[in-house]
Amino acid sequence: MRDQPLKKEIENLQSSISHDLRAPIRAISGYASILSDEFKQEMSSEALNYVHKIIAASHKLNNRLNGIVEISRIKQKNISNKSTNLDALIKKVIQNEKFPDDKIHHNLDTAFNLNTDGELLTTLFSEILKNFIEVTRLNRPIGFL
Repeated sequence: MRDQPLKKEIENLQSSISHDLRAPIRAISGYASILSDEFKQEMSSEALNYVHKIIAASHKLNNRLNGIVEISRIKQKNISNKSTNLDALIKKVIQNEKFPDDKIHHNLDTAFNLNTDGELLTTLFSEILKNFIEVTRLNRPIGFL
C-alpha cells in the first residue's frame, strides 16, 4: 500500500510532462518551423541559423522529456530476472537508437551474460548513451566496457 502514493505521483509527473510541458515545446518548435519555412527568404542567414537552433533545442528538450517519462515508467513495471547477453543488448541499443556504430565501440565477450531485466537494462543503456552523445556531440569515437 505504500507504493500507491508513489504510483500516483509518477502518474502525475507523466501527465504533467505529456501535457503541460510538451504543449509549449510543440508551439515553440511549430512557430520556429513556420518562420523557417515561410520567411526564409526575408531572414538573414544569422537569423535563420537562430531559428534552426530553436528547433533543434526544442527537439532535444522533447527527447529529454521522453527519457524522463520512460525512466519513470520503470518503477511501475515488474522487474524480471533472466539471463541477458550484454553484448547483444548493447548492439541492439546502438542499432535501435541509430547511433553511429563506427563511433561507438565496446569490448565485451560475446558470451557475457547477466541475470537481470533486459528491458530495463536496454532503457538504461539507451538513455546513458543518448545523454553521453548529446554532451560530447560525438566528435570522436567512444569506447566502453
